[in-house]
Amino acid sequence: MIRQHLHRIPSLFKGKQKLWWAFVVFLIWILFIDSASLVNHLKLNQQIKKYKQQIFEIQNASEENRLEYNKLKGNPEYLQEYARQKFLLKKHNETIFIIDSLK
Repeated sequence: MIRQHLHRIPSLFKGKQKLWWAFVVFLIWILFIDSASLVNHLKLNQQIKKYKQQIFEIQNASEENRLEYNKLKGNPEYLQEYARQKFLLKKHNETIFIIDSLK
């Protein structure tokens, strides 16, 4: 009885072709649809690289700030110079003139 209806089934779902179609569907599922797909994996790897670069930059900035802090902490003359340049601080009875150079 089944053999009578077998001719109605398309040939791509018979025998070994059925296995190939299952494999193709499995690959499509793994590469694109699944939550752990290859596409998502590549996106996450790009984010990891970006975050590692940010960590590297922050560590460098932190090291520079630590060195600047140690210079300011250990050298009162440098501290005074830094305060005058950065925050425009002045001594008592002193006037500061700021001159912007025009280019």
